[in-house]
Amino acid sequence: MSENKNLDSALELIGYGKFHYNVMASCAFCFISTGLQYGLSAYAMPAAHCELNLLPSEIGFINASFLVGGTSSALLWGVIADLNGRRKVLIIALLSDVAVTICCALTQNFFGLMICRFFNGFLIGAPGSVTFTYLAEFHAPKHRTKSIYYSGVFSTIPWLILPALAWSILPLKIDVHFGEFLLYSPWRVFLIILTLPEIIGGIMLINLPESPKFLAENAPDSAMRVLQKMYNVNNRENVSECPIKHLDERNICRPKSPTKRTIRNLILKVYVQVYILFRPPLLSMTLLTTLVTFSNMFGYYGMGLWLPELLNRRNENASLTTTLNTNGAACLPEFDVKLYENTIVIGIVALFSNLLAGWLSDKFEKRIIPLVTLLVGGISTGCMYWVNSPLQYLIASCIFQSTMSISNIALGSVVVDLFPTDVNAIAICTAVMAGRVGAIFSNIVFGYLIDVNVAVAIFLVAGILIMGGLLCFFIPNSNTISLDSRRDSIEISVIKIESK
Repeated sequence: MSENKNLDSALELIGYGKFHYNVMASCAFCFISTGLQYGLSAYAMPAAHCELNLLPSEIGFINASFLVGGTSSALLWGVIADLNGRRKVLIIALLSDVAVTICCALTQNFFGLMICRFFNGFLIGAPGSVTFTYLAEFHAPKHRTKSIYYSGVFSTIPWLILPALAWSILPLKIDVHFGEFLLYSPWRVFLIILTLPEIIGGIMLINLPESPKFLAENAPDSAMRVLQKMYNVNNRENVSECPIKHLDERNICRPKSPTKRTIRNLILKVYVQVYILFRPPLLSMTLLTTLVTFSNMFGYYGMGLWLPELLNRRNENASLTTTLNTNGAACLPEFDVKLYENTIVIGIVALFSNLLAGWLSDKFEKRIIPLVTLLVGGISTGCMYWVNSPLQYLIASCIFQSTMSISNIALGSVVVDLFPTDVNAIAICTAVMAGRVGAIFSNIVFGYLIDVNVAVAIFLVAGILIMGGLLCFFIPNSNTISLDSRRDSIEISVIKIESK
């Protein structure tokens, strides 16, 4: 039974079972936490508006600070994850974000909120990108794509959680004072409750190992122990029965980077990774994936945040208003029931759409699903300008949100497959960083044009999404591309850098 196996063959022999379900569950909480942080402002800020006397422009700055934080940290998390491991990054980011969110719930002014939301974005950028790599690296090739697509289901769950929690918590009359310091009010309780998925996800990750693919390139003996544990949990057999005794290290690429943990060597490691990513043979794929992700998030996290406002203008009715209670101390949110129902419908449609995408994921080339969803998303965006009724707008919104969430997950799967392990996390984070820049620009465009000429904003988003879909034609079929052919040139690049 003693055999030498490369990592992918070893993962195939281990099988798929309980261990993978545990990994999927922990990653699910990472995706849910990310979605909750992205969406909470739409529900919490209107309540905080009255209590803290926030101007609409100040709320805009608070929202922008979150996106700026996520953009500024995207590349950093990728570098750290590729150097020190995916699991450590996820645990530190999730639990640190819990502390920042609690501080956000206790803050008493605009500047405190803006700073806290910046750090929320900075920290949540890690689970928003590194989770893809961590999840994929536990799976054999035949399960890898499906696992990432099905994880997209969890990214739609926040669309159901947020309105339900907001509806049940924000109207409550909760005012706890400590002198002149307002300790608790409904929107503050709302924020604290939203930290629960981060706490659960962080604790679950503490009880899971580092990904075997990362360990195989840095500590092969540790990788073997992880593989044996996976076999034991999945098959309920003793570790001694594991058919993998040794990993074949001939196909493992290890850039010759320094081992001493000095500032100079850390900077050199970062330089090596960025150099590899932005030099042939990976340069073309880096540019392609960043451009396509930019177009996706320009629509998904840009225009997507303005859908309720556009629907309100169609209905000529406010979606969320705030009123003072009798003592003037707290805001009582009043939801338009129709908006609540529409939000639930959009979330349910997106959830089932992601399930369908997971089922279809291994039936087409990798590029087909992002290509089709971006094109359909662009067309549905253009249709929003021409629809004449709230029902038609709701249908277009469901198509838009579903296609954007599917293409977002699909692009994560494409990047995981296209790039070698030693630059995989930084490749995903680079693409996500480009996407967040797109989201910032999209929000600026809509904020400026929604009262001036909303048609320009809508058709700009539609055009960029269609452009992104057309770019997907150039994504290679990563099912048939071997990364081994790139390794010699990557190794040569590293040697050249270190010799300087």
